[in-house]
Amino acid sequence: MTATFGDASEAAFITRLRAGEPDAFEQLVRNYTPPLLRVARRLPGQ
Repeated sequence: MTATFGDASEAAFITRLRAGEPDAFEQLVRNYTPPLLRVARRLPGQ
């Protein structure tokens, strides 16, 4: 399942996360790791 943030499926995704579903946590990591790494890479240069 692909989580589409900002619409009705977001609520279902959050429900899966709260239920402790490992696949939902993996999806969260896959969705947010790249943007978080981009931010982290910019911080030392400031």
